[in-house]
Amino acid sequence: MGESAGHLAIPGPVTGSAGGRRWGRRVLVAAAAGALIGLAVAGIWQVAWRAASGGKAIPVGAALAGLSAGMVIVVAGSVVCLALLNARPLLLTIPLAVVLTVIAVNAAAGAVPGGSPPFAWIIAVLTGLTLVIALMTSIPGWCRIFGVVLIAAVLAASAIVPASVYAAITARDLARRFAALPFPLMAPRVPGYKIADVFPVGNSLVAEMVPARARRDQWGAYEWDGHMGIAITVTVAPASTRDPDIQALLASCHLLPPPRLLMPGEIRPCRAGGGGVWIVGKPGSEEVIRREGGAVVVASASVGDVSLPAMIAAASNLRRVSVSRLISLD
Repeated sequence: MGESAGHLAIPGPVTGSAGGRRWGRRVLVAAAAGALIGLAVAGIWQVAWRAASGGKAIPVGAALAGLSAGMVIVVAGSVVCLALLNARPLLLTIPLAVVLTVIAVNAAAGAVPGGSPPFAWIIAVLTGLTLVIALMTSIPGWCRIFGVVLIAAVLAASAIVPASVYAAITARDLARRFAALPFPLMAPRVPGYKIADVFPVGNSLVAEMVPARARRDQWGAYEWDGHMGIAITVTVAPASTRDPDIQALLASCHLLPPPRLLMPGEIRPCRAGGGGVWIVGKPGSEEVIRREGGAVVVASASVGDVSLPAMIAAASNLRRVSVSRLISLD
């Protein structure tokens, strides 16, 4: 029977190549819209970061306003885009897009050391992907299944990838700082002690040691025999260091003329310990200083009952190590 006069036929779903092209165009539109949302969010993020890194204090109200503006852009952009693309049911696709976007962007932020924002193009790619995934869940057939698989992949990657990327970036930057030190890389070896941490500070290398029996507590601090913290701190600095504390030690032992800014009270008793080792300070508060080629080595006790022989060993028994070994000790 033919159609009644005055009534319009409602077209059914488009199938075949025409339907594929239509959904393909929608996916491209969703990706482009998501990328624009990401660029807008990244722009707000970059402005706040540059203000903070430039020494400007960002008022709490301005920070909250920036965060709110970012969320409004994500929500409003998702609503407009998915509604125009008829990604139904909207009560599912819109919250899905927003939640995935927040998770993915937070994961990207967690992968960058120092709190700096990720590159804008990374945010754009992630927000484009999350809108595409939300759209795909509204497409019948294999696209919906593929969308669900992508959701699981994004959630798994957000939990696993950031930590790996953060560790890789940190190790790369640390390797560069180690390699830039102006003396051969060395690490102390003291019987009964182990290295807890080793890191560069300016043009010096600092190694922190604890007794071999020390164990980390639930907050990551070392504790042993009622003591907590670092037992011995060993600093390796270039002989030309301008560190005022090291200069005071050298001046106390007449290994360096007293700098002009050195106060009289900073000159402390110093006695030779043999083997190029000098012991500075009164019993119970000694520091050990030793020249090692073009470097100066200083060992000082932090907490606990550290014996003077252990401190002398920390300043004397240094072995050459590679950058990769120092990173593994860190």
